[in-house]
Amino acid sequence: MKKILNLVEEIIAEEEAILKDLDIENILCKAVHTSYGLNQFARVFYFVRCDFPTLNFIIGERCGVNEFLWSGLAKNLIEELGNENTPSHNQLYRDFLSSVGVYTEDLVEEPLFSFEFNETWRRFCSQAPLEEALSAIAV
Repeated sequence: MKKILNLVEEIIAEEEAILKDLDIENILCKAVHTSYGLNQFARVFYFVRCDFPTLNFIIGERCGVNEFLWSGLAKNLIEELGNENTPSHNQLYRDFLSSVGVYTEDLVEEPLFSFEFNETWRRFCSQAPLEEALSAIAV
């Protein structure tokens, strides 16, 4: 367990460093400052965020019968569904899309960067050492 927590901390630190180096916070703030920018962000980010359950299933398949390993993934999926008391994450995102004037049927084509991002994650989840894959998805 301690090894996994250390991996999670390392991954968080690495991701924070990347985001800082790329000045993502400033770039996103400028991008979503206008209605048009927020609309465009909602359109393209949809494809990045909707693949999360797939990643859970890819890693879960690798856990076999070890419920200690896959129990966190099951909790992730239940949370994705809204824990019975709140809307699912997909519904929350649909609500966000609607609030900026975007409807799912408008999202007919996934941007190339999103496809490549999702493929990289799927490959990582299926090929990385299991502890690293679990740690990354926990982050």
